[in-house]
This record gives sequence, structure tokens and C-alpha cells, in this order.
Amino acid sequence: MNNSYTYPTSASGVTAYVIDSGINIDHQDFGGRASFGFNAVADGIESDCLGHGTHVAGTVGGTTYGVAKDIDLVAVRVLDCEGYGTTEEVVAGIDWVTNNAQKPAVANMSLGGGADVALDDALAASIASGVSYTVAAGNEADDACSYSPARAEAAITVGATDRVDMMAAFSNYGSCLDTFAPGVGITSAWIGGTDAQETINGTSMAAPHVAGAAALLLAQHPSWTPQQVRNAIVTNGISGAVLGPAGSIDRLLHVNAAPVSRSSVGLRARINDSLVVAESAGSKPLIARSWQLGAWEKFDVVSAGSGLVALKSLINGKYVVAESAGSKPLIARGTAIGPWEKFELFNNTDGSISLKAQINGKYVVAENAGNQPLIARGTSIGAWEKFDFEAPNPIVGMQAKVNGNFVTAESSGNKPLIARGTSAGAWEKYELVDLGSGWVALRALVNNKYVVAQNGGAAPLLAKSTEVIDGEAFFVGWHHPDGTVHLYSNANGMIVTAEAGGTKPLIAKSTSVTSSEQFTIALA
Repeated sequence: MNNSYTYPTSASGVTAYVIDSGINIDHQDFGGRASFGFNAVADGIESDCLGHGTHVAGTVGGTTYGVAKDIDLVAVRVLDCEGYGTTEEVVAGIDWVTNNAQKPAVANMSLGGGADVALDDALAASIASGVSYTVAAGNEADDACSYSPARAEAAITVGATDRVDMMAAFSNYGSCLDTFAPGVGITSAWIGGTDAQETINGTSMAAPHVAGAAALLLAQHPSWTPQQVRNAIVTNGISGAVLGPAGSIDRLLHVNAAPVSRSSVGLRARINDSLVVAESAGSKPLIARSWQLGAWEKFDVVSAGSGLVALKSLINGKYVVAESAGSKPLIARGTAIGPWEKFELFNNTDGSISLKAQINGKYVVAENAGNQPLIARGTSIGAWEKFDFEAPNPIVGMQAKVNGNFVTAESSGNKPLIARGTSAGAWEKYELVDLGSGWVALRALVNNKYVVAQNGGAAPLLAKSTEVIDGEAFFVGWHHPDGTVHLYSNANGMIVTAEAGGTKPLIAKSTSVTSSEQFTIALA
């Protein structure tokens, strides 16, 4: 995405209940809008002594850091100074919100533990009372359905992404997620002063972004139910924006309605999990049978006016046509946008998208479960009519923490990688290729070759490979509080290091993490 937010309203008149470690209510970022509500912890401390709740509250509704900048914030303290809370304390906090919430209201729970029926039941009752809940998916790099409150069906469960919209290495995932939001390198309010701030990571940081977005929706639609809020969060989200979502719904938080125009995206059929391809460079009909997003699988989604879209194949520059007024399969052969090239785009509440041809009012179908070409003949949205957008791999630069320099594919890729670039130029740009489950490959743009840990990791990294096998795969390790990551090489299990303060080539030989092993990966 573009690293920016747009705020359609300020959420004045909406109340957010932060079920957490409390709030530093005197912090200047809250402008007098934060108050104490309830304390379930029997330690005699009313204010936040951990910082976590204050950080969350700042993301929900801080003047500087928040999404909903005029919302009222209420502290519901269920975690002690060490971040621990019992089921009984958390349930007491939820019950207090159920009985005392001033609506329209949202509640955020950036906390979690193992599956807990008592907590689940309390949460379900609170949502049924009309309070919209956002909950953190959890930081175990595991299936969120194994944890409470992350597994709550009626809550909005949020996973975390990093600076390049990749699912954070720590984020829980799976079918219990409803959306993703930024959760790496998030700066917000803190304890210890009225202007204190801190930068940290976690799905705890992602969830309050969504709570703020939910509050903005409620400010515009105060009578909406929690289900309506949840559905709008999903359908407004960017489809196919998350790199490596690991079986989760692939939607990234977007405050306003989902954008229409997209560049170089793929279209993946849900019925067979295959990408739609413009066969034979576009000379044959579209069919869902590809597994890799290449030139034949990429389309631009462009506005066709009146809320409609057209799909333009990148391989031949032609528009996708509902041939013979929709009676024949879709094919990329249109030279201009006319009635046969116009489609209505539907964002479905399960995160999928569907297309309806304007010319005949029928939905585009991955015919015969994807075994036959796409055709506009569906009368309703079923399994064959559901697709997902898939964004292209991001182009990134890597900046070594040890010296602040960019990693360069020296001599147009003919020499080993070394951290000595002063900016992200042609030699410093890489395609970040998602291999699944946190594994990636790096393809140097300067020579179109993959970076490999040579000789099983015994020799420096070099951009020289034409395919991804073993030495070309790297695992994105834990995100550090400053947003940096470290990379494990699949060749030998070692961590990539910028040796000698970055004056020597990168090599996979370290067993621990210092500044020499930390890199900032950001869009270039």
C-alpha cells in the first residue's frame, strides 16, 4: 500500500473500551478524552503501569497516532503491571462493558491465551448486546482458532502485517481471521510522561487500527450492528494485498471503500485455488489453471465509469471481453472499453470478489470447477463465482542496521551482496518472492537472478541463480521492536550477517542476532 491513512470522520460521539492494562489518561495525545472505567485487577492500581493499554488506546484514538481522533476512550483494566490477567478478570472486564457501554461503541482486546469457553461466552454476549469487538489474532505464529478471544466468531479478529504488507512472522493466521492491519514498528502513546511514546510490534498493535476504523464506520452509521461493522471492515479492505496470508482471509485494512483501480494483479479462483491466465499470450480464452503470477496472469483493473471496471491483460495490452455478449468465454482481445468489456465488481463478506458482466447481467464463472474457460453465465454468487485478487510481489530495498547502508548486488550482480549503497538504486532493488509460511526469495532486479547462499552457505550471498531451490530460500525471522528483521538461510540454517560492520559481503554464518544481522526491508 502507500504508507498513508485517510480519515473520513473523527468518530466524535463513539466510545472505545480498551480492555487491557489501563490507560495513561493524562497523556496529551488523548486531549482529555480518556477516562477510567473499570478495574478488575485487585492490586490497588488504577492507571496503566505496563504501557500496553496506553499504546493500544493511542492507536485507536490518539490525536497524533490514532485512527479515530475524536473518540472517547475508556480504560477497562484486566491486566496487571506484568501483563498478566486471569480468565475471571478478563471476563469481569467484558461483562462490565456489556452492562455499561455507551453506544455506539467499540471494544478492543489486544490480549489472549488458550481456548477458553468462559471467555468466549462472555464475549459473545457482549457482542450480542451491540458492542463491536476487535481482537488480536495472537503472536504465536500459529492457527488463531486455537486461542481466545481470537477464535470468537462474532468478533473482528486481526492479524499483523509488516512494512511491505507481508504477514508478520509472529502473527497468528487461519480461517478465524477477518482482516489484517499494520502491526510492525507501530509508534503510539506510552506511560512515564504526558508526551511519552514507544514503538513496538504485535497483533496487539494491529487490532486497534481496526477498532479505530470500526469507530469511524459507527460515526457514519450509528445504528449498525456488530455484524454490519464486521462486514464493512472486510469488504472495504484491500483484496489480495497481504503477502503470505497462510490460509487467512486476504484483506488489508482500508478505512474507506475498497479502491477500484489496481495494477498488475492476479485473479485467483477459489474453487480450484488457481490463477486465471490469458492463455497463449492472450490469444485464447481466460482459464483458472496457473499456479504462479507471471506476465500471462497479470491484469490491470481500471475504472470503466459509473462504478464499473474493466480488466486489461498485461501480456497483450488488450481488455477482457465477455465475448458475443457473454455467450462465449472471456478473452483478452478488446482494444477499447465498450459494453462487452465492462464488469461490476463485488466485494463479498467472506473476503472474495465476484465480477458481473454488464452486457448480460451474469456473474463470471470458473466453469466446471475451473477446468473450463471463464464465462459470464452465473445467476448468483456461488463457489464457482468467487475469486481473490493477488497482488504482485513487492519491490524492496534492504538496509543494514549496522551501518545504515543499502544491500547492493555489486557490479550488476556479478559480485557478492554487500551493505554499502547510499540509496535504493538499480543495484539495491529486489523482488521479494513469497514462498509460503514465512519463506521468501530475493530476485535482484539488476540482473533478474535470485540471491543464493553459495556453497551451502559457506560462501557469500550472490545474485546468480535462475531458479529457487534450497540455497535461494530465506526465512524472515522475528520482527524486532524497531521493525527490523533477520534472515535465516535454508542452505545451512544460519542467520545472514553483514560482517565487519557491513564492510564485508553478506554471508549466512551467524548463530545469534546483533545489529549486524538486522535489516530493514521496505518498499523501494
